[in-house]
Amino acid sequence: MERQAILYPLFVMVLITFAVVYGQFFINFRALKQKDVRLSFYKLFKSDDETPHYLDAARMHYRNMFEVPILFYVLVLFLYFSNTVTALDVILAWLFVGGRFAHFLVRSFHYDDVPIRFRCFAFSVIILTIHWILVMIK
Repeated sequence: MERQAILYPLFVMVLITFAVVYGQFFINFRALKQKDVRLSFYKLFKSDDETPHYLDAARMHYRNMFEVPILFYVLVLFLYFSNTVTALDVILAWLFVGGRFAHFLVRSFHYDDVPIRFRCFAFSVIILTIHWILVMIK
């Protein structure tokens, strides 16, 4: 197995992360333009008024992209630089990214559908846990 193959799922995760980052930018711009929040809100991300639900959901989505995926990035880089990439590693990496992409789609277009969102999240976390355990056993 070519060790570079493990980098392709990482690249897709980076693209998903950039999509969330730019989505966050546009959602915040829309909130300001529609006067759902004042500019002072962004000083501490607090307001005297209630923050719109769509803005809270977008901020949570952004935050999620820098939690569990960090463990994925570390794992991929470890496999790549230790030159121990196997076909199973690549398959598990793509499964994780597939789960995160499904989570991204649900968060981006159906953020109220918590059960589906949770299943996507749980799937990706379980895959990543299994992958880490297999690497530790190796």
